[in-house]
Amino acid sequence: MDDLLWSFSAESFVPHERQSENHTAPVIIGDRLSQAIKSDLLINLGEDVPTTVSKFQRVVEPTGYDESSRNSARVKYKYYQDRGFPIFTHKISLS
Repeated sequence: MDDLLWSFSAESFVPHERQSENHTAPVIIGDRLSQAIKSDLLINLGEDVPTTVSKFQRVVEPTGYDESSRNSARVKYKYYQDRGFPIFTHKISLS
């Protein structure tokens, strides 16, 4: 993800940094959510819903089209639905 954000395009650079104790960039890339992270948006690339998910105003849960990804997405969808999170879905075409 770090490499992709650096090479995305010069005109649309996304300021970011890898997860650390003293982050200053608006986008943090990491695999563990520390209590210290303060952000409005979480893009969850993990298999599970983080325990600190309610700290974020928005959560993006990207999923693939294979059956395993879809099943994981269904479990997370149900988690959010059962807890009253507002849910919006967006279908993105493969073509």
